Amino acid sequence: LKGFTIDFCGNGPLAGECKKYGTVHGFVDPNLFLAKAFICLSPGVTSILEAFTYKCLIITAYNNPVKKDYLLMTPFAQSIIVKDKSFALAQAIKYYSKHPSAAQTKINQAYSWVKTQNWEATVKLYLKLWQP
Repeated sequence: LKGFTIDFCGNGPLAGECKKYGTVHGFVDPNLFLAKAFICLSPGVTSILEAFTYKCLIITAYNNPVKKDYLLMTPFAQSIIVKDKSFALAQAIKYYSKHPSAAQTKINQAYSWVKTQNWEATVKLYLKLWQP
């Protein structure tokens, strides 16, 4: 994604690959980055919830059926963009970067929803997601 500033928070097995595309900050407090971001590529439920509080648009991907299910079956599935291929992920990033007003509905939905959440609601969400 040429022309984009990409910051990676974390230090997983793909950190070396990520360095080709942006800055890998390691394990840091992501709040400083979330506060500046318009789009967040967030893989997990708790990091998605945190990004919602900063009014970030969530674009995420899955690489297995379990992750697909938990992303598409959450109560906030309509507020995020979920892709299964890296090309589709890049296209979504480009589109919403050029058309921020198109993202605003999802951002507003997500922010309104997350304000109603608390730890008890989060636990219920996890239990609901992981029950057969």
